[in-house]
Amino acid sequence: MSDVFLRAEYPDPGKVGAPQPSGDQPRDVYHQRVHELQTAFERLEIARDQVKASQEHDGTLLAERYGIDYRACKKWLDLIHSVAKDLAIWEKADIEYSGRRRHDHDADESSDSVVDVRGDDDDEGEEESDEGAENRLAT
Repeated sequence: MSDVFLRAEYPDPGKVGAPQPSGDQPRDVYHQRVHELQTAFERLEIARDQVKASQEHDGTLLAERYGIDYRACKKWLDLIHSVAKDLAIWEKADIEYSGRRRHDHDADESSDSVVDVRGDDDDEGEEESDEGAENRLAT
Protein backbone atom coordinates (compact mmCIF):
# COMPACT_ATOMS: atom_id res chain seq x y z
CA MET A 1 0.00 0.00 0.00
CA SER A 2 1.23 3.45 -0.87
CA ASP A 3 0.80 6.77 0.85
CA VAL A 4 -1.25 8.04 -2.11
CA PHE A 5 -3.64 5.10 -1.87
CA LEU A 6 -4.08 5.51 1.89
CA ARG A 7 -4.71 9.26 1.61
CA ALA A 8 -7.31 8.65 -1.11
CA GLU A 9 -9.05 5.94 0.89
CA TYR A 10 -8.79 7.63 4.29
CA PRO A 11 -8.67 11.44 3.92
CA ASP A 12 -7.57 13.69 6.76
CA PRO A 13 -10.23 14.39 9.40
CA GLY A 14 -12.63 17.10 8.24
CA LYS A 15 -11.82 16.61 4.54
CA VAL A 16 -13.80 14.84 1.90
CA GLY A 17 -11.98 12.30 -0.23
CA ALA A 18 -11.60 12.92 -3.92
CA PRO A 19 -14.27 11.19 -5.99
CA GLN A 20 -13.08 8.11 -7.84
CA PRO A 21 -13.13 8.59 -11.60
CA SER A 22 -16.47 7.25 -12.73
CA GLY A 23 -16.34 8.58 -16.25
CA ASP A 24 -19.29 10.91 -15.80
CA GLN A 25 -17.71 13.60 -13.63
CA PRO A 26 -16.99 16.90 -15.45
CA ARG A 27 -13.21 16.50 -15.13
CA ASP A 28 -13.38 12.88 -16.28
CA VAL A 29 -15.35 13.94 -19.35
CA TYR A 30 -12.96 16.86 -19.93
CA HIS A 31 -9.88 14.62 -19.77
CA GLN A 32 -11.54 12.19 -22.19
CA ARG A 33 -12.26 15.06 -24.61
CA VAL A 34 -8.64 16.27 -24.39
CA HIS A 35 -7.50 12.73 -25.19
CA GLU A 36 -9.87 12.64 -28.18
CA LEU A 37 -8.47 15.96 -29.41
CA GLN A 38 -4.93 14.64 -29.11
CA THR A 39 -5.91 11.52 -31.07
CA ALA A 40 -7.53 13.68 -33.76
CA PHE A 41 -4.32 15.70 -34.17
CA GLU A 42 -2.26 12.52 -34.44
CA ARG A 43 -4.65 11.15 -37.08
CA LEU A 44 -4.60 14.47 -38.96
CA GLU A 45 -0.82 14.38 -39.12
CA ILE A 46 -0.85 10.81 -40.46
CA ALA A 47 -3.54 11.63 -43.04
CA ARG A 48 -1.66 14.74 -44.21
CA ASP A 49 1.57 12.76 -44.56
CA GLN A 50 -0.26 10.11 -46.58
CA VAL A 51 -1.78 12.70 -48.93
CA LYS A 52 1.62 14.36 -49.39
CA ALA A 53 3.20 10.98 -50.17
CA SER A 54 0.59 9.93 -52.79
CA GLN A 55 2.33 9.56 -56.16
CA GLU A 56 1.67 8.68 -59.78
CA HIS A 57 3.56 5.71 -61.25
CA ASP A 58 6.25 8.10 -62.48
CA GLY A 59 6.78 9.58 -59.00
CA THR A 60 4.79 12.79 -59.54
CA LEU A 61 3.27 13.95 -56.26
CA LEU A 62 -0.49 14.02 -56.80
CA ALA A 63 -1.36 16.73 -54.27
CA GLU A 64 1.20 19.10 -55.76
CA ARG A 65 0.07 18.41 -59.31
CA TYR A 66 -3.72 18.32 -58.91
CA GLY A 67 -4.18 20.07 -55.59
CA ILE A 68 -7.21 19.69 -53.35
CA ASP A 69 -10.55 21.42 -53.93
CA TYR A 70 -9.97 25.05 -53.01
CA ARG A 71 -13.32 25.22 -51.19
CA ALA A 72 -12.30 22.35 -48.89
CA CYS A 73 -8.89 23.97 -48.36
CA LYS A 74 -10.53 27.28 -47.41
CA LYS A 75 -12.83 25.52 -44.94
CA TRP A 76 -9.94 23.56 -43.43
CA LEU A 77 -7.74 26.66 -43.15
CA ASP A 78 -10.53 28.52 -41.35
CA LEU A 79 -10.87 25.62 -38.92
CA ILE A 80 -7.10 25.42 -38.39
CA HIS A 81 -6.96 29.16 -37.63
CA SER A 82 -9.85 28.79 -35.17
CA VAL A 83 -8.17 25.82 -33.49
CA ALA A 84 -4.87 27.75 -33.34
CA LYS A 85 -6.62 30.56 -31.47
CA ASP A 86 -8.15 28.08 -29.02
CA LEU A 87 -4.79 26.38 -28.48
CA ALA A 88 -3.12 29.71 -27.71
CA ILE A 89 -5.80 30.47 -25.10
CA TRP A 90 -5.58 27.00 -23.57
CA GLU A 91 -1.79 27.14 -23.48
CA LYS A 92 -1.92 30.45 -21.61
CA ALA A 93 -4.53 29.10 -19.17
CA ASP A 94 -2.38 26.03 -18.48
CA ILE A 95 0.70 28.14 -17.81
CA GLU A 96 -1.28 30.43 -15.50
CA TYR A 97 -2.83 27.46 -13.65
CA SER A 98 0.10 25.03 -13.55
CA GLY A 99 3.09 27.22 -14.29
CA ARG A 100 5.81 26.35 -16.76
CA ARG A 101 7.30 22.92 -16.49
CA ARG A 102 10.99 22.81 -15.73
CA HIS A 103 11.92 21.20 -19.08
CA ASP A 104 9.93 23.79 -21.07
CA HIS A 105 12.59 26.49 -20.71
CA ASP A 106 15.02 24.61 -22.97
CA ALA A 107 12.32 23.82 -25.53
CA ASP A 108 11.24 27.49 -25.71
CA GLU A 109 14.77 28.63 -26.52
CA SER A 110 15.16 26.10 -29.35
CA SER A 111 11.75 26.84 -30.91
CA ASP A 112 11.81 29.43 -33.65
CA SER A 113 8.20 29.24 -34.81
CA VAL A 114 5.21 30.87 -33.16
CA VAL A 115 1.67 30.36 -34.36
CA ASP A 116 0.14 33.53 -35.78
CA VAL A 117 -3.45 33.66 -34.51
CA ARG A 118 -4.30 37.16 -35.70
CA GLY A 119 -6.21 35.87 -38.72
CA ASP A 120 -4.65 38.28 -41.24
CA ASP A 121 -5.84 37.72 -44.82
CA ASP A 122 -3.35 37.17 -47.61
CA ASP A 123 -3.47 39.16 -50.84
CA GLU A 124 -5.83 37.62 -53.38
CA GLY A 125 -4.41 36.24 -56.58
CA GLU A 126 -1.08 35.45 -54.98
CA GLU A 127 0.04 31.91 -55.73
CA GLU A 128 1.42 30.03 -52.81
CA SER A 129 3.49 26.88 -52.44
CA ASP A 130 3.08 24.26 -49.69
CA GLU A 131 5.89 25.97 -47.83
CA GLY A 132 4.14 29.33 -48.19
CA ALA A 133 0.92 27.94 -46.74
CA GLU A 134 2.84 26.58 -43.74
CA ASN A 135 4.56 29.93 -43.27
CA ARG A 136 1.19 31.68 -42.99
CA LEU A 137 0.68 29.84 -39.70
CA ALA A 138 4.18 30.60 -38.43
CA THR A 139 5.97 33.89 -38.03
